[in-house]
Amino acid sequence: MVSDRLARREIVQFGRMMHERGYVSAMDGNLSVRLDEERILCTPTAMCKGMMRPQDLVIVDPDADSVRIFAYLDNWTIRSSGQ
Repeated sequence: MVSDRLARREIVQFGRMMHERGYVSAMDGNLSVRLDEERILCTPTAMCKGMMRPQDLVIVDPDADSVRIFAYLDNWTIRSSGQ
């Protein structure tokens, strides 16, 4: 199981490296990592990979039925799936 905080930092760092080296331009593509059986951490749509912050990443379930946005400091949660 991957730590949520560590995965956020690494995706942001990797996105920045890809952008700086010219592997992506503007808002190309997405990065994601499976945190566990129930959660996938993803980069948001339409965001420059070189400008991301850990708190910008979103967590979805494997079916993408629910989207959960967790604050980086873990002090609040928003659920947009009617939960």
